[in-house]
Amino acid sequence: MFTNDMARRLLDGSHGLSVVQQRLVAANARDNSAMQQRIQKALKATPAETPKLVEAMSVGGPAREQRLSLLIRPVSGVQEARPGRTPAVAVFLRDTQGSSQASADLIRQLYDLTPTETSVAMLLADGLSTEEVAQALGIRLNTVRVHLRAIFAKTGADRQSALVRLLLNSVATLA
Repeated sequence: MFTNDMARRLLDGSHGLSVVQQRLVAANARDNSAMQQRIQKALKATPAETPKLVEAMSVGGPAREQRLSLLIRPVSGVQEARPGRTPAVAVFLRDTQGSSQASADLIRQLYDLTPTETSVAMLLADGLSTEEVAQALGIRLNTVRVHLRAIFAKTGADRQSALVRLLLNSVATLA
């Protein structure tokens, strides 16, 4: 089983998901059963089904804000680092209450933003209002609005929701 740094942090057990003996395990029995069924379905996918098969679910605590989103899909044609083994299933995890997964450095590079413009854009992508952004950055609301107009000019977005969609759909989230 291979994980990136973010997955390792999410799999520490505090989010209701962990790795036990190289197996992904949900702490809640019902979540675990549903997850294992979806993984088995992905493992049994035929080559024709593989490109289309995507399973999604959430696991974790009883409250929505405590749950992780999972996307499970079969993988074919990719060689693993260990010779003779090929991964069969990819599980993508997302902490829906965490901050944006976009890389600030990449957002800055993609749209040629200043450091403050990048901070404003990232905080908006994290769901903060312009008033909350001003408070978080210790600047005036009018200053946030000035930065926002500059961000719109550089990104081509014409409103905050379009900016957030642009940022969250950019390649910066892949880093």
